Amino acid sequence: MNYSVRRLPDEKIIVVVLMNRYDFEKNSKELYDEIDKLMGADETELYCITDLSTLDIDFSDVVVALGSSKRGGPGSPADPRFAQNIFIGTDDMVQFAAQSMQQTQYGKLDTLVFPSLEEALLYARARLS
Repeated sequence: MNYSVRRLPDEKIIVVVLMNRYDFEKNSKELYDEIDKLMGADETELYCITDLSTLDIDFSDVVVALGSSKRGGPGSPADPRFAQNIFIGTDDMVQFAAQSMQQTQYGKLDTLVFPSLEEALLYARARLS
């Protein structure tokens, strides 16, 4: 499998890790379905942390991912149950994707970038407390 999804026990945090060979066009729907299964229908203020640090992302990947995110649906970055989307990565394309998601034409999704899972978790936990 080219991704992993887990919900942290007793927390409103979902951690997604995308690995090389992840195909944004082919795998996003399946990924969103798995994320949705980890969330309660009435839950709110969840945080989705997506680790992109080992993924080689190019401009076309970002365009496909933005389109998929904008379409929304349960478990997607546009799911209203998410308080915020958080990316992990240091690549310029990760930063570009996060900035693009905040634009009106891509859903105006609140998205931050951190260089490590530890920093992303510190931020999300602070916001939840």
